[in-house]
Amino acid sequence: MGDPSFITWHLAPGQRRLDSRERDLVASVLRRGDGSRYTLLAFVVMDDHVHALARAGPWPTDRIIGSWRSSTEQQLQRIHGRRGEIWAAGHQAQVVRTPQHRRDVELSIAGNPWTRWPFLHGYRWMWVREE
Repeated sequence: MGDPSFITWHLAPGQRRLDSRERDLVASVLRRGDGSRYTLLAFVVMDDHVHALARAGPWPTDRIIGSWRSSTEQQLQRIHGRRGEIWAAGHQAQVVRTPQHRRDVELSIAGNPWTRWPFLHGYRWMWVREE
């Protein structure tokens, strides 16, 4: 297997922040292909962006990202009544080559909600695979 990628994308300008039901939907889409199309190592769905750490399987990283963005956009429009472009153009994807870099990325993902909201007691839209 190849090195994992640290992937980030954001809401488009003018889109309202994701509510709890919408974050549930995005998290569900991220988990859906885990173990078949890719190996999901960690993710956090914030109210205005998404971070994921994933290792490509039969699908290349760009196809995985495109699938996540397209599927969530269509469902957010259909189920939650959103209009227009949901996600900002483009995304960031950085290859994670060392175990230390992976740990750093996992800590960043896991800590992201508390960086913004230090008073939180839990955050159900964050997950890190335990290995």
